[in-house]
Amino acid sequence: MKISAEKYAYALSNTLKDETDESVVKTRVSNFLKMLKKTNSLAVLRDFIPVFQKAWRKTNKIVHVKVIVPRELSQSEEDALKVQLKESLKKEIKLEKEIDTAVIGGLKVVIENEIVVDSTVKNRLIKLKRSIS
Repeated sequence: MKISAEKYAYALSNTLKDETDESVVKTRVSNFLKMLKKTNSLAVLRDFIPVFQKAWRKTNKIVHVKVIVPRELSQSEEDALKVQLKESLKKEIKLEKEIDTAVIGGLKVVIENEIVVDSTVKNRLIKLKRSIS
């Protein structure tokens, strides 16, 4: 029976959950790779990394949030945003920032590749135009 990359990813993710000892992590990953080799399943590694990242975030209750802003955020703005997101989502936040000079003001929040908040000036103007048309 062939096991999918997703099943392998969740299995490895679950074995590494809450593990803080780097040597234990290395040993478990090494054993995982040896097991793949022994079962002639190394081909699964082609698709493994993105699947494992998703499994890792789900297992450890981490959400990937991308914030698109017109300028670099100050440390206090970034910290406040992380706190607000963490409280709203009830998960740890992996924050990615993208500077987009086309964003005149405001910000766009993308959670797990889905636009959740678009409070950019451009979007507000589009909504205003629609409401008066």
